[in-house]
Amino acid sequence: MADTVAITRSDRPAEWPDGFLEVAALRENGWKPSPFRQFLFKVHSRCNLSCDYCYVYEMADQSWRSRPVTMSAEVVAQAATRIADHVITHNLDEVRVILHGGEPLMAGREFFVNLATTVREAVPPECTLEFGMQTNAVLLDESFLDVLLTHRIRVGVSLDGGRDANDRHRSYANGRGSYDNVVSAERSNRDLRGLARVCSALDGLPAPPRQLVVSAPSAQRRHDGDAVRRLAHSDLRPVVHSAR
Repeated sequence: MADTVAITRSDRPAEWPDGFLEVAALRENGWKPSPFRQFLFKVHSRCNLSCDYCYVYEMADQSWRSRPVTMSAEVVAQAATRIADHVITHNLDEVRVILHGGEPLMAGREFFVNLATTVREAVPPECTLEFGMQTNAVLLDESFLDVLLTHRIRVGVSLDGGRDANDRHRSYANGRGSYDNVVSAERSNRDLRGLARVCSALDGLPAPPRQLVVSAPSAQRRHDGDAVRRLAHSDLRPVVHSAR
């Protein structure tokens, strides 16, 4: 019978940074760690779409099912306090908070009012605070746009190009595509202007705002010109990029 060889942790090849990163030596040579300047808030753990390539809901890890649906006000307040402490400790002049999901807009308008207010009140005024959010835009209406503009929350919209390309993967649980809910002609020109303001006005661009950002997953890097033209009402100048 062949001998059995036990493989212990010490026998395994070292993984970075173990065995490769000598922190003490780096510090002796003057190296200093860079403090975090970006923080991601998982504000809502569910989604109103059922995209077939989603790494959160369609893969083996189904732990989202047992997690809280919406970030509580208590967690928001604690996170804001920790960020403020971090800013003061490291004398930071700028930090960014990214709001993520699931679909973050499912948290509701009042949630974003409370979150933005809480974090801004906690972070020292001499530190520039930026908010960003990625959304499928299904729930992005006039009243939501007003909230995002008032609280200076920048938005990126996920879209996989034209109707055929987008609806092939970005659909509801019943199989219905999401394209028409985001960029069809049924959307009012006023709504689209509001969306463009959210994406660009906070960059200090002159009025009227002229930039609309549409993000597409890496799985769909090409965009359909028709999708851009549908967004390009009046003076809007769409800029399409691929999210990583």
